[in-house]
Amino acid sequence: MTQSLALPLLSLSVVLAACRSQHSDARWAAADAAPVATDGHAATLGPPPSAVAAVDASASGAPQVDVDLVPCPSAKVLVNGSPLKTVTTRAYGFRDVEGAYVLTLDTKDVSCQELLGEIHALKKDEILVNVGFGSVPNAQQFVNSDNDSLQTKTELATKPNAVGDAIEICVREPVRLSLSGRINALIEVNGLLRGTYCGVRK
Repeated sequence: MTQSLALPLLSLSVVLAACRSQHSDARWAAADAAPVATDGHAATLGPPPSAVAAVDASASGAPQVDVDLVPCPSAKVLVNGSPLKTVTTRAYGFRDVEGAYVLTLDTKDVSCQELLGEIHALKKDEILVNVGFGSVPNAQQFVNSDNDSLQTKTELATKPNAVGDAIEICVREPVRLSLSGRINALIEVNGLLRGTYCGVRK
């Protein structure tokens, strides 16, 4: 009885390994082919995709890539299909919440002092996109702008240690927001977003 079951089990393991390999290859190809949004502000969008994890080994010894550990796609932030013309990309943390950050992409020049204040009054035609990581007060891992918000999985690719350090947050799956009222727009956010850390919000 033991010998008769050996071949079917072996065949099943080979099929599963092949399926996993094909799925991983597809994820790598999708990341490599991701479009890059460029708007003349190199500091706004992140550098080329960076790997955020290592390769596992399957039971057979062949290297297998975990689908959740592939490189983050290149940054893409679109407004009605066109690249968002960001002027400042800054981030802040929270005094009472360790490891939580909000990265802001703004079409106006916003200083760290303004960003760290409790209220930032939006100017006419200003578009502000927030990307949160960690247990941010009243939310957790989100992307929002004006009157639309979506909780989604984000990853902290580069953690800041001091004011002025770079911070990178990955939005692996595309997030689409629909704004109405002050501004009517469709916003899409995806990829490795990079900014400058301003410190802890008061």
